[in-house]
Amino acid sequence: MVKHLFKKYPQHDPHHLTNLKCAIITNHFLSNLCVKTGLHRFIRYFSVSLPAAIANYVTCLEDRKLTKGKNEFWLELEAPKVCSFGKYGADSEVLSDIVEAIMGAMFLDSGFDMSVIDSFFERHFAEFFDTDDPPTIQRHPMVSLSTTRLNLVCAL
Repeated sequence: MVKHLFKKYPQHDPHHLTNLKCAIITNHFLSNLCVKTGLHRFIRYFSVSLPAAIANYVTCLEDRKLTKGKNEFWLELEAPKVCSFGKYGADSEVLSDIVEAIMGAMFLDSGFDMSVIDSFFERHFAEFFDTDDPPTIQRHPMVSLSTTRLNLVCAL
């Protein structure tokens, strides 16, 4: 993915490219990718509420795609809440964890061959980010707070 970003946005410095990478690899996006590839249909679960939460998430995601368009429709989509799985619901994390696990398994199974992961990225990720506009960078509040604090200390 970093190679793709470097080729796509050669004008950006390493710091900005890192921020772009962080904007792409989020639970929001990976959950969307899990649904897009259909992997969510193969989840084995013991929870009574998880299937309904995932079905609701899929419906919300599809509705948002229609109203927001192709690019970044998954941003700001709040995952449905499942009380027994924490504040934000497990469905978003479960879905993104599946994609992370699949990519990790592919990497290990290929004998640590990054070209396998690059191929997966090109097939499934790149279409979302092959626009002239770079992805929206949403910084975690703690990163913003730390950066602001560091700037204040350095200014003294």
